[in-house]
Amino acid sequence: MTVELETQIANAKDRWTVGFPWWGVAMVLVLAALGWSIVFDPDFRQAFQRIGPGLWITLQATFFSFLIAIVIGLIAGVGRLSHNALARNVATFYIEFVRGVPI
Repeated sequence: MTVELETQIANAKDRWTVGFPWWGVAMVLVLAALGWSIVFDPDFRQAFQRIGPGLWITLQATFFSFLIAIVIGLIAGVGRLSHNALARNVATFYIEFVRGVPI
């Protein structure tokens, strides 16, 4: 490589625009436009009034499902590490069964 090419590469690495997450800026702009449409367009506002409660129920169901899964996974993991043979075997059976069930 020539000295000029090495200098250009070094300068390109120093610029903050090279590593900046432009996809994040685009995502914020799209979300802002979507929010603007929901707030100021009557058709979107009416649709969102019908979708909003269902979205809230979906988020609640997701949260509680994650919470239950974490508790069950924690119990199974601790059971798997247990020195008690019965607890270890039950936990191992459960873990292998859940891992083997195709989604």
